[in-house]
Amino acid sequence: MRAAMIRTRALVAVAPLVLLPALGPVADAPEPVSISGTTWFDANFDGIRQDTEGELWKLPVRVERADSPDVVATGETGVGGRYEFTDLPPGRYKVIIRGASERGPTRQDVGDDRTDSDIDQLYGQSNALDCTGGPCTVVDGGFAESHLDVGIEVDPATVKLPPQGRASVKVTVTNTGTRPWWASVYLPPQGVAVENPGGEGWVCNTVDPRRPNCSRFGEFLMPDETRHLWFDVVTVGAPSGTVDVSVLPGNDDNPANNHGLVHVTAR
Repeated sequence: MRAAMIRTRALVAVAPLVLLPALGPVADAPEPVSISGTTWFDANFDGIRQDTEGELWKLPVRVERADSPDVVATGETGVGGRYEFTDLPPGRYKVIIRGASERGPTRQDVGDDRTDSDIDQLYGQSNALDCTGGPCTVVDGGFAESHLDVGIEVDPATVKLPPQGRASVKVTVTNTGTRPWWASVYLPPQGVAVENPGGEGWVCNTVDPRRPNCSRFGEFLMPDETRHLWFDVVTVGAPSGTVDVSVLPGNDDNPANNHGLVHVTAR
């Protein structure tokens, strides 16, 4: 008997075919951005750089995120007063430039962006920069000699009142210096009383009638800015007296105009 021949075939398991969705092209990484600018000395405090006004070297510069104090980059100005930060990720930023102690930022955004200063006078800080969709704005910084000069004027300077009389006095406070000012006006009376002080953002304290005072808490008086306040002067027995209105900004470069004396006489 012929032996039967048996053929066998190996069975191979085949995984089912799964079709994946087509993938689009890989997005390019966003292009980095740069921020640059120039610092200069504003000799005439007009906020505009003239050809005769030179650059300032070695001023500290930093870049922060526009909506937080997170520091992104730091450096200083170099040759020609120039600075530049490169390879920054796209985003919204602000630039802060610090001057030397004897100099402060000049006027901001007063003219052509190619020649004016782009940082504020309080903190040396730029406006928010939108660097999300292309080149970032150049931020230049002008600095002037730091000069504090706050003056007082009173109107009227002489008041004639009957016994138990009352009159209103206007006080004009003007910052004619180059630095923002934040201080107080004092209204100490002699022989008369001061009542109802206030006006234009002043916060006044009359708890001690011998030394009423008014301050601008949280708000600076900027260069060239004028603010007014008023108070009533009242005769309280004595037929005459004075109110020595004074401003105490501290380290004023022109203390001669820090006082305005109101004379009260009998009618």
